[in-house]
Amino acid sequence: MNAYSSEFHQLRSHAENGALPDRGAASTPDPADQFARRWAAVHGAAAAVAGLAQIVPEQESREAPNFASIIADAQGWKAELLRNGLDDIAAFMQSGLTALLAANAAGRNPAAPAFALWTQFEHSRDALVDAIFDQ
Repeated sequence: MNAYSSEFHQLRSHAENGALPDRGAASTPDPADQFARRWAAVHGAAAAVAGLAQIVPEQESREAPNFASIIADAQGWKAELLRNGLDDIAAFMQSGLTALLAANAAGRNPAAPAFALWTQFEHSRDALVDAIFDQ
């Protein structure tokens, strides 16, 4: 299950060493690509949480199929809302998954807290997707 959180742990490792790596202006990825990777990482972490909660997520979820391009193209307050929302979800998923993995490694059953984290993820993701389409 650690594979799902590898991007989170890599970012934390870089942050603990002082800063995220400098990618330079020449290698700056497309903003939509950056958001797509973060969106995928958050959903990867959510899949790990679902596994620890011993649930199978619904196949039909309320995801915006082109979330990354929408967030990259957003302007003004909506751009800030979407970016901050994704950052917030990533933050609580990172810390929550880290705690769940530690509990699991210690031989404790993480199903109940994992289910609570999964529910929080679903509500937060749905609110973010709703915000995309609100005018």
